Amino acid sequence: SLSSGTLCCRTDSQMTILQGANTIYALTGYSSEEIGTLFGNAFLNLIHPDDRENLTDKPQRNSCFENTYRVLRKHGEPIWVLSKSRRATAPDGNDICYHLLIEISSMKKQEAWLKNKYQQHQNLVNLSEGIILEWDIATGKLTCSEHWEQRFGYPIRSTTLNGPLNDLVHIHPDDIPNLRGAL
Repeated sequence: SLSSGTLCCRTDSQMTILQGANTIYALTGYSSEEIGTLFGNAFLNLIHPDDRENLTDKPQRNSCFENTYRVLRKHGEPIWVLSKSRRATAPDGNDICYHLLIEISSMKKQEAWLKNKYQQHQNLVNLSEGIILEWDIATGKLTCSEHWEQRFGYPIRSTTLNGPLNDLVHIHPDDIPNLRGAL
């Protein structure tokens, strides 16, 4: 299930919680009373210390903005949240900010896994002494390892393969039927 919560905070330096502390119990494990006692009702104190500096900019009134940051939990490691926020004016004339918090920890884990796999792939490409061609069929983009230019003395001429295979200047005409068969 999707964990989420909503808050209404002052736009002061501590992001003082005005309403909604009870709605983030599922995210943090802290009750509204604990948030008041342990964190002084300051939402900023619930945000991981390494992520607080990213929240210093104050957006214009009636503007919407997004942030991602980690929120501390009562039991366990911090969780990642996507904060969709809107700065507004309260009936008393003070600036406030509404925050919709959505847990995205699993997405962040997948993102880290993909970055790791990409880095491993890049390391293999860089270690290879041969020429490695990658073709993104969806976009038609062709990427080539740096060894092409080292081996042939000129850069690859085209990086997009949207036309017929016969137009590929880097593929020997005798190899085009085999390439078509592989696709």
